Amino acid sequence: MKKFIVGLVVAAATAAIMVPLALAGGGNSDAANACKQGGWQNLVRQDGTGFKNQGDCVSYAAQGGVPKTKLAAAPKPIAVSEPMFNLNVNTCTVTVPYTQGINTFLYGVNGHPQTDPITGDVTVTGGLDGAPDTAPQFWIGYTAQPGYVITNPGASPTHFDFYNGDYVRDCISTATGNVTWNFQNVVTGTVQFDANQTGGSLHYTNSDGGLLDGVVTSYRQIDAHTAVFAGTITGGSDNYTVNHPGPDYFFAKVVDGGTPGSNGDQIAVLANEGPTDASGDYDMSQGSGIVTSGNLVVN
Repeated sequence: MKKFIVGLVVAAATAAIMVPLALAGGGNSDAANACKQGGWQNLVRQDGTGFKNQGDCVSYAAQGGVPKTKLAAAPKPIAVSEPMFNLNVNTCTVTVPYTQGINTFLYGVNGHPQTDPITGDVTVTGGLDGAPDTAPQFWIGYTAQPGYVITNPGASPTHFDFYNGDYVRDCISTATGNVTWNFQNVVTGTVQFDANQTGGSLHYTNSDGGLLDGVVTSYRQIDAHTAVFAGTITGGSDNYTVNHPGPDYFFAKVVDGGTPGSNGDQIAVLANEGPTDASGDYDMSQGSGIVTSGNLVVN
């Protein structure tokens, strides 16, 4: 009888131990199974903390915890560098490159709203006439596109000023033209020229039979639309090369009317008189040819 009682006590104790385990695991067995076969590595607790191993995960589930799927790590942003570029003094332009991963904004450039990033390379020319892709000065801003990070912030140029407070561009200015001109309906002619600080050439004819060819030796831009240049006469009719005292030289002044075509364009070419170099000037009210066809440009 004593042995029987002991057996009952042992059996009852075993039942008391088994029941809580059955109750704890039975209602959360799916969660515990999710921890197995490496699944714990993709699960976290409700507070977002991870598990050390499979047993840690199963224990959490057995105690009523509900593991949840670990959020995928955000992709690492792609590194991108701000571009390097500068002023082209020969053309008085700045080409702002389009860079994948960077929103590049232009501020102060005609034809480019400052709220819209560029979608391709943009060449900005120094100018005061309001034409598209021109500006007297402009600014540039950069922001990383989604999924990108700029590795060298502040490295790119952010401001260009073509004029620096005056009306003469601070780069190699040029005056070019291939025009027909008329002086008070008395004399007409043609002039073809290309002049800048490094040199150039001039070819001149008039209706009186005058012919002059020359090379440019000095040049000066007076303002945004006016330039003077001078040089040596290398060939032409006798009245320019023989029938006069002193050296053979020319002085020219051109005025760009500032509109497409010949509207307002003027030109004056002096042979063997007037200033000998571009430091001088000429009063166009004393007489100049009005351009009737073709176009001359000072930029």
